[in-house]
Amino acid sequence: MKKLLLATTTIAGVSLAAGSASAAEKIKLELGGYMEEYFGGVKTLTKGLNSDGRKAGGRDGFGIDTEVRVYVQGSTVLDNGLTVGAFISFIGEGHTDDGQQNVEEQWAYISGDFGALYAGERDGVFDQFAVRAPNVTGRTGQDIVEWSKYSGGTEAGADTRVPSLETTLDDNSPRATYVTPSWYGLSAGVSFAPRSEIGGINGVRVREKRTGSNEVQAGLALDTAVGDWGIMADASVATTLDGVDRWAYRSGLVLTYGNFAIGGSYLGTSASDKERKGGKAWEHGGVPSGNNIVFRSDVWEAGMSYEVGPYAASFTYSQNNSDFGDALAFQLGGAYKLGPGITAVGQVFYAETDGNFGRDDKRSGVGALSGLILEF
Repeated sequence: MKKLLLATTTIAGVSLAAGSASAAEKIKLELGGYMEEYFGGVKTLTKGLNSDGRKAGGRDGFGIDTEVRVYVQGSTVLDNGLTVGAFISFIGEGHTDDGQQNVEEQWAYISGDFGALYAGERDGVFDQFAVRAPNVTGRTGQDIVEWSKYSGGTEAGADTRVPSLETTLDDNSPRATYVTPSWYGLSAGVSFAPRSEIGGINGVRVREKRTGSNEVQAGLALDTAVGDWGIMADASVATTLDGVDRWAYRSGLVLTYGNFAIGGSYLGTSASDKERKGGKAWEHGGVPSGNNIVFRSDVWEAGMSYEVGPYAASFTYSQNNSDFGDALAFQLGGAYKLGPGITAVGQVFYAETDGNFGRDDKRSGVGALSGLILEF
């Protein structure tokens, strides 16, 4: 109910400011989404030591990875020219990380000459504006590390004991976002979340003052062309107004020329206070919630891709140097468009991690995978 109140209150404010308006017709919802199915294998090259000094077990073998999202979305245009819409993203896998989460994102929005205003559970401008390194396979460096399960822990171990290779925050917290109109390809935006929950959805809408509360994000995005060159870039910053000096900042740049693309992105996080109070703000794949550890990291990725007709190939490198250890991944992949919305992909990769968790968590290995990506 509080979630609904947040969205409706924000939208009502904009509607009143816009004056009297009525919709020509009700919002009609449409279905969309994607399905990604991957099969591959991993061979461990080096293994770390367990706490008792014995060689840790490997993760050799084959596996299947899947990611499915179903979108329900729609919009309508009011008589005064404003567009009002809604978006809901459902997780389509047979199981989820917490065993309960089914709706990944949901939000309402109003857009017009003033820009766009969003309210609901969704990424802020930090992730919305993010420009990533070219990669035609749909699997990032972090996906490869998680696929390889180099943590030596349980199935969830790769998410909590390996430094992340993502250059975004993956934060679908309840928030309000404003994005300006594009001016020569340049847009600006700001987001506010009463309580951020990096890497997960938070069910609490109003919080007492505590670590991770009142998160603010601000960013710039550029999508333009200079002659035959296409330019996509972003620069964003995020912080929490909770009395703890916690920051995240990222930037990305991709240049395109014809069918060729080259570029990369960077994410940095820092904090100056060890007080976490069980909060998860910006732990970013490092340590389970509640550990009193200051997390600083430098994550960057670079890559290039080339397309010829239905064929495409890419090479991507990712690296993280953090207080929790290091991680890196090399990916060489290809893609072939079988038809509209149907793409076959494949890649070979190398990944390694070296975590600082009171034991030797070093792992390295090689692998290969193939997959089918369906868009609908």
